[in-house]
Amino acid sequence: MIIIKIILISFIILIATVFVVALFISKNYKLERSIVIQCPKDSVFNYVKHLKNQN
Repeated sequence: MIIIKIILISFIILIATVFVVALFISKNYKLERSIVIQCPKDSVFNYVKHLKNQN
């Protein structure tokens, strides 16, 4: 019975620690991607302006 009590208390402490850490973590993040296209601007624009090509 004591082992179950120790496991339960440890689990509760672990969950509480996760929640306390979550309070202090930044809630805003930013993701940026970039790509270099080796084509003239006109041909890229003509490709992108059609919605069917944007998949």
